[in-house]
Amino acid sequence: MAKVESGDARAPARELTIGKLARRARVAASLLRYYEKEGLLPPARRSASGYRLYGPAAEKTLLFINRAKQLGFSLEDIRRFLEVSPADATPPRDSRGEVT
Repeated sequence: MAKVESGDARAPARELTIGKLARRARVAASLLRYYEKEGLLPPARRSASGYRLYGPAAEKTLLFINRAKQLGFSLEDIRRFLEVSPADATPPRDSRGEVT
């Protein structure tokens, strides 16, 4: 996990640099920049030194995009899916706590 200095406080340990996120998702860092430019990934927070820092929601979104591409969906289809149901949305649960 990234431990990046941001002023006097450290960045949250769950944030990943673009390189670490790219390695975890097995994609090129340039693809993350492209997805960010195209609006598929939200703009990353920047460290004090200008590095992109991605949180857990960005990792979930990236994994969703990769899986949707494997299933044959276009980036436009994926964009629409993300607009309707963000990757970090919590599914509705019934009174017993089970997903409905």
